Amino acid sequence: MTFEEIKEKVRDEFKGVWFGRFERLENGYEFKPTGDVITSEQMTEIMKSGSQGPKLSPEERKRNRLRGIADSATEV
Repeated sequence: MTFEEIKEKVRDEFKGVWFGRFERLENGYEFKPTGDVITSEQMTEIMKSGSQGPKLSPEERKRNRLRGIADSATEV
């Protein structure tokens, strides 16, 4: 995936739980859903854009929370 595709996916699909989709590595951050690695500068850009955008409805917050719980339960 390109950085723009990762950024779009974070914004559109993960909204409030985007930070749990990344793992810190020596050379940047791994985007767990695809295994792509982005730089620290790109992560900073995502962090800045992640705090913007539309407010989440209570239903979206619940869905994201449950999705995060389910995703962590499947990780080994």
